[in-house]
Amino acid sequence: MAESSLIPGLIVRAQSGFFDVDTAEGLLRCQLRGRLTRRRRDSDLVAAGDRVQVSRVEPGIGVIEKVEARARALSRRAPAGRSDRKAARQQVLLANPDQLAFVMAAAEPDPNLRMLDRLLVAAERERIPALIIVNKIDLTGRKAAGEVFDLAEEGGPVKVAGAVETFREELQVNVRRLRVALPEELDIADFVRVTGRDPAAMWETVMQAVGGIEDAHLAAVVRHFFADSEWASLFIVAPAARRIHHAYRSGFLEHVCELIILARPLMELYPEIDRDLLHAGILLHDIGKLEELDWGWDTDLTLEGHLMGHIVLGARKVARAIDVIDGFPKERAAELLHLVVSHHGRLEWGSPRRPKSIEAVALHHLDNLDAQVNRIKLLTETARTNGDPWTPYDRLLGRSLYSGNGACPEDEGAAG
Repeated sequence: MAESSLIPGLIVRAQSGFFDVDTAEGLLRCQLRGRLTRRRRDSDLVAAGDRVQVSRVEPGIGVIEKVEARARALSRRAPAGRSDRKAARQQVLLANPDQLAFVMAAAEPDPNLRMLDRLLVAAERERIPALIIVNKIDLTGRKAAGEVFDLAEEGGPVKVAGAVETFREELQVNVRRLRVALPEELDIADFVRVTGRDPAAMWETVMQAVGGIEDAHLAAVVRHFFADSEWASLFIVAPAARRIHHAYRSGFLEHVCELIILARPLMELYPEIDRDLLHAGILLHDIGKLEELDWGWDTDLTLEGHLMGHIVLGARKVARAIDVIDGFPKERAAELLHLVVSHHGRLEWGSPRRPKSIEAVALHHLDNLDAQVNRIKLLTETARTNGDPWTPYDRLLGRSLYSGNGACPEDEGAAG
């Protein structure tokens, strides 16, 4: 049958070999075309949520001719049939879900936490957002219900009491109770990646650079931020990004410290570089990230970060600091702000201006060098931890990275 004559639809119910398909022409009760049923040995070919193409046989009746590729599926391993005890087939519970909502009672009947645990594991495996809805709390009281279902900050830690068991040759946790973890029970380093360097030593390096600026106006604008203890406390613990480079606690401090160290031999090699201006640019180029990022148990963009980005936010903060300093030379202000707005180097990378001074060119390349080396370091460290000589193919880099002794990865092969 020509595909042009087929009717697109969505399976809304599957039962005993019959499928209710919602189409623009109404609901059709359908069965699978015979050739499709032969492909159902290892897993369910169709399930509720699948998008299909059907042909109409008579009013209200149709045949499923084609099943579209799934984006994701919630599934579980079903017991093998008597004729095949060696393999368990994949049972698809729901196809193409955008979100899962688990509705459970706090009492009458008692909540089945074992089942909830399995469903949450299956949802996490497919990266499907899950929502737990608890009703009948009035039967137990909120306090008693809270012993099992507690309210936690999104992305925050919970404390779980349970037993690790083996189920169908896979480890799982059989959850008995869970609650929000108390602050005194936590070490953030157990949950959030942190710098491997000493923050106190890095802060000392940064403050030496702050104190070493001789230009009175540049020194004043830098101290406007770094002498503010509240601002400095955020700077010390902030990540430098959500992903890619220095994306961990105190990553911002580490990035700035490394730029200060990297700049030393460059300034010795090129005495033409204005040391005070470059140091001020290193210290201030990314300060907009303290407004761009919201960090804690996870790192995300703030509203300002989404709408403006750290370059605009940072330039605005530096400009406002300059405005409150008496007699700040207009030319010097333009030179400093140019370092902030051009440090990404290219328009397509987010900079509204490309570097046009020797200090701006130096800052851009130092910044990119440190970011890229840190990124490669993190990727190869992860591969080595997993025992892999090569990293997975990185879409942004367009290649895999070598992390140890081993053969060439399949994605590049001998062609390099």
